[in-house]
Amino acid sequence: LPCFCNCYFALNNLSVLKSCYDALRIIYPYYTEGEIPISSIHDQISTKDVQIDILSFLISLPNDHQVFQNEELIELLINTSQTTSKSTAILLKIAASRKNAEIVLKKVNWESMDLPNIQLTLQLFLVIFGHKHLRNKILEDKRSFTKFLCRLVDSGQSGVLIIITMILRRIEIDQELLLLLQETGFLHSFIVSAKNLNDDISMHSCILLISTLSKVG
Repeated sequence: LPCFCNCYFALNNLSVLKSCYDALRIIYPYYTEGEIPISSIHDQISTKDVQIDILSFLISLPNDHQVFQNEELIELLINTSQTTSKSTAILLKIAASRKNAEIVLKKVNWESMDLPNIQLTLQLFLVIFGHKHLRNKILEDKRSFTKFLCRLVDSGQSGVLIIITMILRRIEIDQELLLLLQETGFLHSFIVSAKNLNDDISMHSCILLISTLSKVG
């Protein structure tokens, strides 16, 4: 396998590369100590013709595989996830691991990135948020967090509004965060969105939000 990696993954022939990544995906479970051509993956993952083959191989690896501790690879997955949900699926899978989730959290710009849409971006956020010890890290940049919430509200979905309230009920809201929620227009947008949707879930979300924020001392 090392020879296989070193010789063939360095080629520029797309059909050969596609076959190589396919073969690697099939062979690797039987030879888990084998070398992964990480430098070739770095160089080729943005090449559309072989991207799906690379991603299919990566998603077949276990969550705790050491390759996912490679910050450059995580960054490449985040970049490609803006155009393909296959990369997002890998991020969702590996973020179940605490160590991987920490790396993803450092690399994602929650204010502006769609991976590749706001719904899947929210899914990834929730997987990371599920690691309780990472919640304080999320709140280290309160402005970015608040702007992310604003983006969620703008999606105009009652199901998203209730998720936002659940997120806010699971963190410590201080005066600084409360002020940001007001300054960024989040509170106004949330109430307007709930009123426009005018369904039971949205109205319940609005009540929960007001109840949660009213407890901030």
